[in-house]
Amino acid sequence: MKNLIFFILTALLFSSCRTNLLFISVQKPAKVTMSNNVTKVGVINRSIPNEEDKIQNAAHQVLAAQSFAMLKEGGKEGIRGLKDALMENKRFGQVLVLDSIKLKSAAIGIFPSALSWDKVESICKTNKIDALFVLEMFDTDLKVNPSSVPVNVTSPMQVVNSIQNISMTTTVKTGWRIYVPSSRNMIDEYTVFQNATSSSGANPLITVDAILQRKEVIKKMAYDCGRIYSERILSEWVRVNRNYFIRGGTYEFKIAKRKARAGNWDGAAEIWKKNTTSSKRKTAGRANYNMAIIQEINGNLDEAIKYAQKSYEDYGVRLALQYINILKRRKNQENLLEIQNGQ
Repeated sequence: MKNLIFFILTALLFSSCRTNLLFISVQKPAKVTMSNNVTKVGVINRSIPNEEDKIQNAAHQVLAAQSFAMLKEGGKEGIRGLKDALMENKRFGQVLVLDSIKLKSAAIGIFPSALSWDKVESICKTNKIDALFVLEMFDTDLKVNPSSVPVNVTSPMQVVNSIQNISMTTTVKTGWRIYVPSSRNMIDEYTVFQNATSSSGANPLITVDAILQRKEVIKKMAYDCGRIYSERILSEWVRVNRNYFIRGGTYEFKIAKRKARAGNWDGAAEIWKKNTTSSKRKTAGRANYNMAIIQEINGNLDEAIKYAQKSYEDYGVRLALQYINILKRRKNQENLLEIQNGQ
């Protein structure tokens, strides 16, 4: 067992000594592909239920500890969160909140049937927009978990006094759809959840205060749901890490290492490119791998794949095989980004 631990530690030390970690920023495509021709969009709230369903929904409200006013305010905040996120990103030239249009849902907490295309086309034509974002569902749920109460109590106040703490968990659930009338395509249907837990003492005044504050909590959670949903439509920049070789069996590799650490990647690349044809297999293999890293940094994914393939196929650098798969996934993402950006 001791020998095994020593071997693992030695392997990790060797691995950390022969490579350095590099961080780069890459753009990830949006989860939902929307044509670049869509530049003006409308956002509308359809989550308020119909009046004829008020008996059924009244029972639901009692169970969920909510009201129509809270639904309206929560839905409004969800719409505002989505609009703010879309405008900050500047993906669309115009984002309109269509609060003058009153669309109703069949019931609280479930996705209604999709809007008819005649209705979608009419709304989009009237407001001169290319797509319609719809908050189809808004629902809240409250779970109250008091601490245990002794069995032998003789009055309600004994019950209140015996409770040491009350935990309240609020859940906000929003459902969204995106309609594009030009293609008559509903390009997304997605649910976003948010949870928040708070605690209060057994004092009735404290508990009432916590319940009153819950309204503001719900509004904030609804706003966050709107912003979270926007992430499905927007591409994002993420930070990823890459390992490059700092040892290659030659003194030139040491010079390249110092250049790279100093931020002189062009100087390091000159040395690595020169060594891609070295007579030493280890040197050539690692130099080709490092050149793949350089090409990715420069945005040349096809060249990066070629260098990585040569490193693995001709020289057996195992790290390059994993990198090839990473680069190919990035290439597919780049193709999708081009479609989303209308290139």
